[in-house]
Parts: sequence; C-alpha cells; structure tokens
Amino acid sequence: MDLNGTAYVKITNGTVTGEGFTTPTVYINGEVGSTLTAGAWNHIEITTATAISATDLDIGRLDATYFAGLIDEVKIYTYQPNAEQVKIDYNQGAAMHFGD
Repeated sequence: MDLNGTAYVKITNGTVTGEGFTTPTVYINGEVGSTLTAGAWNHIEITTATAISATDLDIGRLDATYFAGLIDEVKIYTYQPNAEQVKIDYNQGAAMHFGD
C-alpha cells in the first residue's frame, strides 16, 4: 500500500509514534513500547505495512524543522521485520554502542 500523504516518526515528550503509517508497531530497545529513556541511547524501530518510496524519504526533518539530536545507523528493509528480528537488531546495535 502506498502512502496517500505524509508519514513520519514523531517524538513528543519522550513518546514515539508512527504517524500516517498503516498499522505501525513501535519498538523501543527491542520491545514493543513507545517511551524513550531520557539521557540514554535508545534503539527505535518502527515496522509498518506501508510501502515507502526512497524518493519520499526524508530523515531528520519535518517541514523546515530539523531534529536537534543524533541519528545513527538508519536501516530500511524491503519487508516488515517481526518482533524476533527487531530484538536481534537491537541486540546487535547495543553491542556496538557499549559504553555510550
């Protein structure tokens, strides 16, 4: 299913949502959830049934506003990862960020 508008990942008051996606699932640090840990590195992964074209992708910007933090290791899959695959992504990333 293609997007008929704008879809984006939104973080408000430490809560992550996937706006405009078809049935998004938000994972924080390898678990289903939406609350970030303040002052710590967080692994965010959102799965969706929405097909996204690379030409529609804009990371770190919404309108003229840019994200004022760090974004690292962005991955885009051609399939919808399941919970086990998300946990593997988190565990592999956590090892690379040990000590951050």
